[in-house]
Amino acid sequence: MFAQLWVPTYALLSGMMADLIGYDPSSGMSGVLRNCYCALFQSGSPAPSKGSTLVTQTEADYDGYARQEVVWFPTYLDVLGPQAVTAANLQFRMTNTTTPNLITQIGLVSLVTGGVLLACSELQTPVQFSALTDQLTTAPVFQLTFNSIYGGPLVWA
Repeated sequence: MFAQLWVPTYALLSGMMADLIGYDPSSGMSGVLRNCYCALFQSGSPAPSKGSTLVTQTEADYDGYARQEVVWFPTYLDVLGPQAVTAANLQFRMTNTTTPNLITQIGLVSLVTGGVLLACSELQTPVQFSALTDQLTTAPVFQLTFNSIYGGPLVWA
């Protein structure tokens, strides 16, 4: 009896990525990432893990904060690297300075309020929101790679 490790092809990875962000008008079914939102989380939130939920993370509450809808571009095919799907840039800004936040994590959630935490990541450098000039510009990127059975990480540009 042989145990065999299947290596995904570009066609499979590309199809998976398209399904994650796609929409089928005949069935009305959407991919899990199609209508998702980007959320920011404050310092004091535990490190992201498989068990992370919106209950465990402390969402941002600075003046003017709101989750932003993620708009994905088509799947990017690269024969030298991972399959990736990239979203349009998102900008988070303050509208007043009465509620400062130190943002240490970023994530994807299923709804504009409430919902389910789909993915979460630590920021390489925390972002302080305490002045009207403070802002964060980001673009979610989701990757699936050949060298990973379960897919690559969610990364942020």
